[in-house]
Amino acid sequence: MLTGFSEILSQRLKMLLFIQNRKHFLFSIAVVFLLVITATAQDSLNVSLINTLYGGIDGSINDLVIDENLAFFTSSKKELVILDISTPETPEFLGRIQLPENVQDIAVTGDYLYASLGEAGLSLVDISNPAAPRLIDTWEDWHSNTLLIENQELYIAYNENLTILDISDADDPGHVGSYIHDHRIRDIAISGDYLFLAARIDGFQVIDISDPSSPNQVQSVDERIARVERIVVDGQYAYTIGSLMEGGSFRIYDINNPADPEFSGQAFIIAAYDEDLDLNSLAISGNHAFIPFTSNYPFEPIAYGVFIIDISDHADPEYVTAYDLDNECVEIVILDRLAYLANDNTFHVINLNNPVSPRESGFFPEMQTGRITGIELSFHYAFISSRNGLSIVNVNNPAETEFINHVELIYCTDITINGNIAYLSTARPVPADEEVFFYATDIENPDSIYIHSVPGNNCYSNGISSDSQYIYIIGYHESNGLFIFDNSNLIGSIELAGDLNTVTVLNGFAFITGNEGLSIVNVEDPENPVETASLNEFQSPRGVIVNSNYAYLADGENGMFVINISNPSDPEITAHYESTGNFTSIYTWFDNAVLADSTGGIRILNVEYPSEPYETGYYLHEGLETTELRVHFPYVFTGAGSNCYIFDISEALNVENEENVILPDNSVISSVYPNPFNSFFQVNAVIVSPQPIQITIHNILGQQISSLHNGVLNPGSCKFVFDGTGFSSGVYFVKASVPGKIDQMHKVMLLR
Repeated sequence: MLTGFSEILSQRLKMLLFIQNRKHFLFSIAVVFLLVITATAQDSLNVSLINTLYGGIDGSINDLVIDENLAFFTSSKKELVILDISTPETPEFLGRIQLPENVQDIAVTGDYLYASLGEAGLSLVDISNPAAPRLIDTWEDWHSNTLLIENQELYIAYNENLTILDISDADDPGHVGSYIHDHRIRDIAISGDYLFLAARIDGFQVIDISDPSSPNQVQSVDERIARVERIVVDGQYAYTIGSLMEGGSFRIYDINNPADPEFSGQAFIIAAYDEDLDLNSLAISGNHAFIPFTSNYPFEPIAYGVFIIDISDHADPEYVTAYDLDNECVEIVILDRLAYLANDNTFHVINLNNPVSPRESGFFPEMQTGRITGIELSFHYAFISSRNGLSIVNVNNPAETEFINHVELIYCTDITINGNIAYLSTARPVPADEEVFFYATDIENPDSIYIHSVPGNNCYSNGISSDSQYIYIIGYHESNGLFIFDNSNLIGSIELAGDLNTVTVLNGFAFITGNEGLSIVNVEDPENPVETASLNEFQSPRGVIVNSNYAYLADGENGMFVINISNPSDPEITAHYESTGNFTSIYTWFDNAVLADSTGGIRILNVEYPSEPYETGYYLHEGLETTELRVHFPYVFTGAGSNCYIFDISEALNVENEENVILPDNSVISSVYPNPFNSFFQVNAVIVSPQPIQITIHNILGQQISSLHNGVLNPGSCKFVFDGTGFSSGVYFVKASVPGKIDQMHKVMLLR
C-alpha cells in the first residue's frame, strides 16, 4: 500500500463529495505548491507542474560558469540551468529558463547573466532570484559567440569581430569600441590593459585595450602549427591549448610584459593518442593544468578524460596522467580545490586535494538515468527504468522527493511491478544468450536492491507485463511475438506480425500494440497462447491500457481510440478522440485517462462515457517530450527524455461536461460508518428494486482490493462490513455498481 501518498491526501484533500445524481465526484483540494521549474513558457489548464526528478540535463551542456555558490550552465535544448553548489557533494537544482536560441557562451556579473546566441544575438537574464531567472531582453544586432566581462565592460567575440560594450547599466548596454581580426576568434582572456585573443591557425594576438574605444594589436604570436583553441591567463603566465597533426599541444608563455609574451615551455600530449585527439577546455589550479580531451584512438568507442599536466616548472611542463570520464567534457572550472565539469548531460564535481589522483565528490543529477523507458510506483517509491538501468526515488512527498538508489543495467526498455518484485525488459545490442529481462526482489528496501537476470532466447525484449503467476515479454529478433515466462522459465510463446511496442495483461488476455495494430491474445493457457482478434485501423499505435470492458489506445498523431473488449474475440472501436499532439503512452484512473504527449506534455480526458471522451486539462511545453507516465492520484509521474516530471491533476478531475450528465433513478449506498475508521467500517445500503449489485473496495490507484458483494439484492436495507486489518493507513474508495446505472463512489480514510 502507498502509505505516503495516502498520508499526503489525508492532509491535503478536503471532503470528497458524492453528488447523488451524478457519477462525477468532486474534489475540493486546497494545495499550495512551490513550482520547482519556473520562468518557462507553457500552456496549461487545470494541471500544475510541482516537481522535476532530474536524470540528465535536457540535452548536452554547452557552457559552464561558477559564481560563488551557484553553478550556471546552458544546454543544447536552449536552456539555462542554475544549481546551488553551497554543498558541492550534493548540487541542488534551483531554477531554469528557456532562451530564444542555443547558447554558445555565458558571462555573469552581479545579478545579471549575459548569454551569447550566435547570429541570433545577445540575451540578458536577471538572476537576482536564482530560483526564478527572468529574461529581460535580447539584442538581435549584437551577434555573439564568446563573452568576457571585465570592469563593467562586456567583450563580445563573433567570428572575426570583437565588440566592447559598456554594461554599467546592465539592461541598456552602450557600444564602446570594436576590433576586427583576420581569422575567427576562438577565445579571449584579459590581463590588465591587455586582451589575449586566440585565433586557431593564426596563433594568438595581444590587444591593447587601455582605451576600450580604440583597441589596438600590439603583438602577434604565430602558432600556426599548434592551432590555438583556448587561452587562459593566470598571474604572469598565459596558457594555450591547440591541436597538432600528431596530437595535442599545451604551451606556456611568460606575460610579465604582456605586450611581448615569451615562450616558456610546452607539453606535447601524444602518448597513445593520434591526430583524432581533441582538447576541449583548459583550467589552471596551483601547479597543475587540467585539460579535458576526446580521442578516437586507440580506444573503441571514443575515449574521454582529463589530462593532468604538472606546471611547477613552467619551462618544462610534464604530462602526469589522465582522469577517465564516461563522456565528453566540454568545459572545466576550478575553484577552491574542486573541479566542476560539464560532462555531456551531467554536472560533475571532482575533488583535487590530491591533483594527480582526483576523485569524484558529487554530481547532478543524482538519478543518472538515460532515456526513460518506464515508470512504476509502489511502497511510496518511484521505480524508473531507462537505458542506463533502474533508478529508485522516494516520492512519499511528490513535491520534495529523495533519490534512493541507481542500479546500472544495460538498455532497460520497460518495467512492471507485481507485489514485491520489479521486472525489467532489456534490449541487448547482441541478444544471443544475454538477458531477456531482469527482476529485482525485495523492492520495499530499495537501498539494498538485488538484481537477478534471466537468459534470453535470441530476443530483444522491449515491453513487459505480469500477473500473479507469469511474466509476459514482447520481443523481436529471430522471431517477433509474445513470450511467457514462469519465473525464469520460458513456457509459451506466439509469433505476431510487425514491430511490437507495448503489452498489458488483464483477465487472461494480453493486449499488444505494434506497427500492425492491436493484437489480443488469449493467455489463459500460458503454454499455448492464441491470438483471438486484431485491429489495424490505427496509424501508429503505442501505449494501451485496459480497464473493465474497455481498452484505451494511444495512437500517436492520430489521437486516442476507445475499444469495447467486453468480448475480446470481437473488439469494437467505440470512440476516436482526435488531437493535435502525439500520444505515446496512456494510463487511466477511474473515469479519467491521462495521455503522454511527445510534442510536449500531458493531456487529461474524462472517459466516464467511453463513447464521448472529452478533455478536462493539460500541461503543454515544447521542452517536455513526454513518452512514459503513471498515475497516483492526484499526481501524474511522467518520463520525458532522461527526466521525470510530476504533475498535480486534481483540478482536471473537477471538470464536468454538462452535455453528458445522466441521472440515476436510485441510489444504493446510504452511508459508510465509521469514517475515518481504524480496522472495520460498515457499508449501509438501501435497495429500491431487485437488481444485481456489486460492491467493491478500491485503493487510491483505482485497483480493486476487495469485494463485499456481487449478486442480486432484494428491496430493503442491508449492511456489509469491510475488514481493513492488514491494510495500510490511507485513502480507500467504496464503489457500488448496478448494470445500466451510474456507479457510486465513497471515499473512506483508514487511520492507525
